[in-house]
Amino acid sequence: MSNENIYSAPVADLTDAPRLQGDADSGGLKFYVVAPYKFILLYVCTLGFYKIYWFYKNWSRYKAYVKSYADADMWPVMRAIFSIFFVHALFRNVDETINDEPRKFSWSPSVLATLYVIFQLIITAIDRLPKTSFENIAIGVELALMVPIIGFVLFTAQRAINAACGDPKGESNNKLSVANWLWIVLGGICLALAVVGIVYT
Repeated sequence: MSNENIYSAPVADLTDAPRLQGDADSGGLKFYVVAPYKFILLYVCTLGFYKIYWFYKNWSRYKAYVKSYADADMWPVMRAIFSIFFVHALFRNVDETINDEPRKFSWSPSVLATLYVIFQLIITAIDRLPKTSFENIAIGVELALMVPIIGFVLFTAQRAINAACGDPKGESNNKLSVANWLWIVLGGICLALAVVGIVYT
């Protein structure tokens, strides 16, 4: 005779169920995983503008991952455009995820987020300066700030994200798509034009 209680509520088998449901193309990952070399290539070749897409993808993945919670009504596009207001929150979420898992990654999320905000504000201030004969110098300063300094901040955050998602090498997103190559070509053209303008003006 079976010992099963026919009056008990049915129990679902959650052995193989994911902890939380993520968007379909992310495999349930909480953040946007990118291979380090791919991140550097896209960031440099787009003169740093890849960061807008990068912020959008991270907030989009995060929203999909926590969509059953109160903060799931966020707008990833707005958080990408106005990233200086949300970068601390993103880096904090990444760090909390690392600390919640048996994974280790040494970084300073608060310091890096603050550096990002400071240098983004400097770039914005340069953009609002009156157009003068020093315009090309200003462009050069912007590139010098945006590409290496802000790039370093976001690259470190990308490594933390990869660690948080259990894919340190970013193997789940290490191939360049057609769209990626298009960005690289267009970015290369813009970079060449900027260099020519600085040198010959």
